[in-house]
Amino acid sequence: MGGTVHSALYPFLFYATMGAASIIEIIYNTMAETGHCMKCKEKREMKDTEEVTMKNGRKAMKGICTTCGTKMFKILGKAAA
Repeated sequence: MGGTVHSALYPFLFYATMGAASIIEIIYNTMAETGHCMKCKEKREMKDTEEVTMKNGRKAMKGICTTCGTKMFKILGKAAA
């Protein structure tokens, strides 16, 4: 094995130097947000997402269905609040 590092491991070494919080933030920001589209009647990905705060202080996500273009709204869990 020696001291050489396989080239496929370089991205992981980069993330290992960043710290766990940064890795989680990168993964969270690159994941597509999903919600239930009322028009398609299925779980779909949202585009143009925007995090909003409702009147009661809870966090929610607004976006547009990638399939039909209908506005979508997803109430986020208490952990996100």
